[in-house]
Amino acid sequence: MSQENTPIFSFQERIRTENSSTPPTPVAEESRVVISNEEALPSLNHPLIEKRVMKFTLENVSSKTERENLPKFSVGGSEFSVLYFPRGNANENREDASASLFLVCESVKDSDAVVCAHFMLSLVNVVDERVIVSKSATHRFHRDEVDWGFSKFCSLKKMFEGEEGEKKLVEDDKVDLYVHVAVYRDDYKTLWNDFATWDSKKMTGYVGLMNQGATCYMNSLLQSLYFTNAFRRAVYSIPTEVEEKSVPLSLQRVFYNLQNSDRAVGTKDLTRSFGWDTMDSFMQHDVQEFNRVLQDCLEEKIKKTPVEGLIEKLFVGKMKSFIKCVNVNYESSREEKFYDIQLNVKGMKNLEESFKDYIKVEMLNGENKYMAEGHGLQDAKKGVVFMEFPPVLHLQLKRFEYDFERDAMVKINDRHEFPLEIDLKEFKNEETEDEMYHLHGVLVHSGDVNGGHYMAYIRPTIENEWFKFDDDRVIKVSTEEALDENFGGEFNNKNRKIKKITNAYMLVYIKDSQRMEILKPITNKDIPLKLLELFENEKKLELEKRKEKEEILNSLNVYFITKKDLNEKISSDLFSTKPPIRFNKNFNFFQIIDHFQNIYNFNSNFRLWLFCKRQNNTFRPDSCITDFNQTLSQVGKNEILLYLEEDIKEGERELSIDDVLLFVKFYDPVEKKLNFVGSFVFKLSDKMENVILQVKQQIGLDETIPVRVYEEIKPTFIEQKALKGTIQSHELTTGDILIFQKELSFDLHKQSELDPLKQLTVPHHFDYLVNKVFVILKQKDLLDNQNDISIELSRKFSFDLVSEKVGAALSHDPTRILFHQFDPFYKNFKVISRRKNLCLNEMISVDNSSGLNYLFYEKLNISLMELESKISFQIILLDENLKESSIQKFLVSKNSLIKDLNLDFKNPRIYDTFNCRILREFKPNDPVSLFSTHSTIYAHEIPLDESLPNAKLVSVEHFNKDTSKMHGIPFKFPIFPNEPCSQIKERIGKRLNISEKDLTRIKLARITFGSIQYLNPDEVLYNVEFGVNDHLGLDHVDRNATKSYDRSLKIHN
Repeated sequence: MSQENTPIFSFQERIRTENSSTPPTPVAEESRVVISNEEALPSLNHPLIEKRVMKFTLENVSSKTERENLPKFSVGGSEFSVLYFPRGNANENREDASASLFLVCESVKDSDAVVCAHFMLSLVNVVDERVIVSKSATHRFHRDEVDWGFSKFCSLKKMFEGEEGEKKLVEDDKVDLYVHVAVYRDDYKTLWNDFATWDSKKMTGYVGLMNQGATCYMNSLLQSLYFTNAFRRAVYSIPTEVEEKSVPLSLQRVFYNLQNSDRAVGTKDLTRSFGWDTMDSFMQHDVQEFNRVLQDCLEEKIKKTPVEGLIEKLFVGKMKSFIKCVNVNYESSREEKFYDIQLNVKGMKNLEESFKDYIKVEMLNGENKYMAEGHGLQDAKKGVVFMEFPPVLHLQLKRFEYDFERDAMVKINDRHEFPLEIDLKEFKNEETEDEMYHLHGVLVHSGDVNGGHYMAYIRPTIENEWFKFDDDRVIKVSTEEALDENFGGEFNNKNRKIKKITNAYMLVYIKDSQRMEILKPITNKDIPLKLLELFENEKKLELEKRKEKEEILNSLNVYFITKKDLNEKISSDLFSTKPPIRFNKNFNFFQIIDHFQNIYNFNSNFRLWLFCKRQNNTFRPDSCITDFNQTLSQVGKNEILLYLEEDIKEGERELSIDDVLLFVKFYDPVEKKLNFVGSFVFKLSDKMENVILQVKQQIGLDETIPVRVYEEIKPTFIEQKALKGTIQSHELTTGDILIFQKELSFDLHKQSELDPLKQLTVPHHFDYLVNKVFVILKQKDLLDNQNDISIELSRKFSFDLVSEKVGAALSHDPTRILFHQFDPFYKNFKVISRRKNLCLNEMISVDNSSGLNYLFYEKLNISLMELESKISFQIILLDENLKESSIQKFLVSKNSLIKDLNLDFKNPRIYDTFNCRILREFKPNDPVSLFSTHSTIYAHEIPLDESLPNAKLVSVEHFNKDTSKMHGIPFKFPIFPNEPCSQIKERIGKRLNISEKDLTRIKLARITFGSIQYLNPDEVLYNVEFGVNDHLGLDHVDRNATKSYDRSLKIHN
């Protein structure tokens, strides 16, 4: 394909054309060019084989219409040519037609060879070299993609006329074509590879791990631990039982599969053993956090087992924290274990500087002197020394830090170098001979603080061969890519420097003296026999499941419907929920019939009808199968529905073009039930009178009894048929359904019109079926109660009828039941008021995740009529620091006033809020009917400082960076003359009981119509006009926010 993703001409399909008038073929010549090779094709970070530039002069350009193959030339041992379409490789008559140019690699045709090339094609005016059009691309040429280029290289208008005042490209009917080609070596088979057919196991010998949604952080660490062979051996040796929630067993299974599978390994069993749900798998966490949680879990599991201490032996080192007085002989120290070392990146050039920074001694002097026991305040040195480094050293690079100025976490993308080998001798408190460590793994984060992607670069053996483990894909990489490309820092992009967002986040080093033992190869012989047998059996089962899936792909479902099936379960339409049987797609209908004859034992006088889906989404028999040599795949793709018409009279199996198959049902309004009568073949010319007579005879109905006839077009469309006319005049066809019922008496007809829910007619019955719904009754105040009642109702039931049905189900007075509906937007319940035209469909609450219908109710001690004369609400009471202390609920007359409320305050302020902003403050004589059901009502004691002279009240609200992120409880606050903002902020801090440290992170702002103006500490606000839409804002992070994506990482089992 072309670079513009437009279909390009394929050499495998080209048609050679000959034309005696074709101009002479251009000659390839190596030439000095307008653009140098380095300008055209800047050096890439890959091994170059050769760069060349070729020049072609295209003549008689205006008269050329057919594609042209330019002469071949060689670059880096591979043959190339250029394919030129003078009028484009599409419709040449379009107004926007363009010339097309494609580079063709001749060497990959009919070959398994792969050639990686960076190329640029340029059309240049033969007189003025400044007039030029160039386009470049990189491509991996192979048998399936022998050519690559540009279907819209240059518009014909630009070539022959010029555009927007520019000079045209073609001069004297000629134009020069320069072809720059650089061929690169592809050492790892990955250069410009789209990986569409990449086989990690085949190409590298290793497999990856499937990503469950956001588990790349886990995958990168698991690969690192897996290739720490001593750890893998230790995990295999953990005693385990076959339990679904066993973390060690699940980890052993992942390691076994990584060792033996030929495809990427899943981790769902492992995360399931952690006790995680789907949400946990879609939340990205920190690698270090996951490593510690996993190690803690494993260490807990191996306590009091023969392998206790194995993990600690590999990963745990020792350090000593000390404080040593300078002038007196006193030292305080504490030894502690560490599983990893967190090193600063910011301000550090490399790993060595980070270690020096870590053990840097801090002087405690001046106001920061140390209180030494028995010596008083003393100058002292404070620091850390390493006593022992572990065999496997995990270094966490602190790429994420809290920025106090921004009041947010930020990622540090600074360049930070780390070596293949590092000698840690100088960082120990005692001289030792061997503290040389070799780099084993580089765990990388690509992205920012809000999200990104994790991957791992690992050296699995003592050889200097690196592999990149990116979830399910594994590729071999150079040492330079594993190290240098992950140092971080900046790169040049179009003359400007841009921070690299992909950099090392965690490093794994292995001690030189123990490296051979730690990386000692592991085979299945190293796996305990009990585990090996368990996993090999699981593998066999997995292969069987895979085989079953393949068989499913080669088979389809057949639903075989008989008259007995329709008799047993019939309501709307014909097709019931009878389970299907799977057959191979290549089975013919002789084989299908043989199979079902053994089940149903029907005779040879039958017809087999094939269902089809109609435009109205109903399934009806459509055609009769006559050719039993047809295979299932010839008549269906995924499933086939068949109807068996039995007991056909001798000599009547053959159908004519005038024959139609109709299905008949009979409705009993007393039982409110449909019965299947049977299927009938009629002629299009048959009269309705004959049809009615035949059906009456079939059901044993006296010929004189009047009937109604309906057609069930679909459940929501029931049409009454006239009793005259023919099958054809009624537009009936094969698969149509007729429903009969006895004509109603005059009284029943009147009842039917007055109360359709009595289902006295076919349309009313179907209307009930369509609107029938199972509702779960749930008491609003007992939401956790599992003893809910489910009842069948109609969506069209009136409020009173719903009350009657629910009252009967609950054995409670229906006039004393209050219904509620859950509001998903406001996340609360609202009362359902009784209205004349209100029906059940407007009362139920639907759980979108499960599809269940709920009706929330509340049992009352008074009748609804009495309740409707009252108003129900709740007020949140605040303490002196404006924190929620309690909730007070009220049920009072709608005529009540605010002052009638019995609140626990002497001088209360009552106000309501919406979206964390004050709507209004209520006065004592305001009616309670002013309270909105969607707002939150607060009340608190009015502070004494508001009554001080010259106090001016302003509204204060909390926000985070912009006014779309409001939070907290807004409030009124007094400000005074000549008072600077710094004092206002200090008083607010005391009122809200905010610590001095947290108060420094809060910015004071004036908010007007949503616009924010930050205030200076010395600024005085008293004389500033505060209107209705003016507020004092506190800008700070919402510390009380509870967000699903902030859940801490835990292993629950």
